[in-house]
Amino acid sequence: MPLALARHISLLTALTAAPALAVEVTSTADAGPGSLRAAIETVNLDGGGTITFPDPFPIEGVITLASPLPAFTAASVEVQGGDKEPRIDGGDQHRLFKAAVSNTQLVLSDLILRRGRAGNDEGACVDGDGPLSGSLSVTRVAFRECVVEQDSLAFGGAI
Repeated sequence: MPLALARHISLLTALTAAPALAVEVTSTADAGPGSLRAAIETVNLDGGGTITFPDPFPIEGVITLASPLPAFTAASVEVQGGDKEPRIDGGDQHRLFKAAVSNTQLVLSDLILRRGRAGNDEGACVDGDGPLSGSLSVTRVAFRECVVEQDSLAFGGAI
């Protein structure tokens, strides 16, 4: 196959590839339809995507966790709070976001992550599971009262 034809086929394939999954969080509930927990489960099953917070999610709405959120296992996930600036609250009991080894890119933007709590070798608000080979991008994310229960200064509370 001539090189020029191969380039055109590659470009056509890239342009016609299915768009990344977009999942909407419309509820401040900890679980169930429209919840952040359900959105994470959906992007994990699909292999990646973007999680957004459109109407009817309230501006500065608070999601208080009853248990840690599922780890991000999809290769690439974006969580975009947008103008809603959601507050994800661990209630001083639970870790918030966790990236598994299989997650190669996690992008967080326009969020307030607060009152996360973690134990040994974990980040309380954002945690990576072991030696990650991927990347974490954090833009306009506030970390508040993220606590790791560890006597060593080697562990970060927020990340």
